[in-house]
Amino acid sequence: SLAAPQQMSDAEIKRALSGKSWRWSGPNNSGVTLYASDGTSLVEVTGKGTTTGTWSAKDGQLCEAFAPAPFLPKGVALNCQPMTGSGNVYQVGQATFTLA
Repeated sequence: SLAAPQQMSDAEIKRALSGKSWRWSGPNNSGVTLYASDGTSLVEVTGKGTTTGTWSAKDGQLCEAFAPAPFLPKGVALNCQPMTGSGNVYQVGQATFTLA
């Protein structure tokens, strides 16, 4: 059986994402997010548009919130999901992240 993926530390999550663009693919949407080192993000959702957000790491999870946009009228409240992986491929909740 496969070993459970190793939980990342908050510092590892920040180091992995900060200042880089990540292509993500989930059950409902895909796109590219730029994770700025100041904790803000710019999110492009394929076929829908762009929005801004905030991100942080807490208890080995990636926490994100998104501002309202035409395709996201209410925005998305802060949501934290486990992040695992290494190098250029990570799993965040149900989404796969690959370095853009």
